[in-house]
Amino acid sequence: MAKTTPVNVPPDPRARYPYPYPEFPLTAHPSGQWSKKVRGKVRYFGVWANWEAALTLYKEQLDDLQAGRSPSKGEGLTVKELVNAFLKSKEDKVASGENSNRTFDDYFSTAALIVSEFGKTTKVADVGPRDFERLRAEFAKLHGPFRLSKDVGCTKTIFKYAKKFGVDVVFDDSFQKPSRAVMRKHKQARPKKVFEPGDIHAILALLDKDRTVTVRVKRKEREQTRYASPVLKAMVFLGINAALGNQDIAMLPQAALDLENGWLDYARVKNGIPRRAKLWPETVKALKAAIAVRPTPRNPAHADLVFVTSRGQPWAGIGTTKKGRAKIDNPISKEFAKVLKELDLVRSGRGFYALRHTLNSVAKQLVDGI
Repeated sequence: MAKTTPVNVPPDPRARYPYPYPEFPLTAHPSGQWSKKVRGKVRYFGVWANWEAALTLYKEQLDDLQAGRSPSKGEGLTVKELVNAFLKSKEDKVASGENSNRTFDDYFSTAALIVSEFGKTTKVADVGPRDFERLRAEFAKLHGPFRLSKDVGCTKTIFKYAKKFGVDVVFDDSFQKPSRAVMRKHKQARPKKVFEPGDIHAILALLDKDRTVTVRVKRKEREQTRYASPVLKAMVFLGINAALGNQDIAMLPQAALDLENGWLDYARVKNGIPRRAKLWPETVKALKAAIAVRPTPRNPAHADLVFVTSRGQPWAGIGTTKKGRAKIDNPISKEFAKVLKELDLVRSGRGFYALRHTLNSVAKQLVDGI
């Protein structure tokens, strides 16, 4: 029996109007417009004849539609433009020494989450309290209370920067840092970031000798020789003796040391607060041994640093990446982590900076302090 053409069935719009290219994201709707179903609702972006304009409108509105917001109309500062301008200002401060690489890293990671959640093309003026409430919920899924507090603070700083472009952003009570009670409970539940005396003695003893370890490189195990490290040993002494952190040690100038009399006079890199510490005889001895093997710095600007790497570079992420961003690196933490792994002393949240926490914990128990 011969097939008959069904009555009152419109022809396929794909046959009446060819798609511009095979991967074209929009659908030719029978109404004569390009369309796309987003969040269960069909949206229209323009007539078939002008597919380029329809595609442009679709790309501009997609982030808003996927987030459940009404598409913004008109021009304005976008989230991507705000974030890029803000990060550029912070990079300039890193270059001038006003901010540390660690501070920039915090802003950069938070900014990446903001762009991912809000969308690059979302207008800053269209971001409201409900959007920030949703953003905070995403932060809470990824991070604990301490990092969540930092995320909220960084986000507010970034969006307050929009005032430079004439845009005021409103936050309400739903976008707040965790309460002090929550922070205290979380802190009590976390493992202590301190080393026991036996741990520190074991670390110093390991740094005094050559040894052979087995490492995995590209899924293959091979033996690697690790030599005694007078440099890292001196750094450990500075951490446990004078409460110096990674960045403090990386940028420590020779002028801050009085090894003849055993004193350190050095303002903290993080906040510029003056600090004067009496150095133990063991610390002085370790520092002299480290300085004796110190390579020649490649850059004359680093000639006064106490510590430089075997390549003549500072022990800090100074400079820019291939993409032009501030370099985020911490060679001291990486080398110290290898030592902890060898000694089976790896604990969550306990790295080189824990030496400073250890000294502070001991100091609080002393009547006269340190």
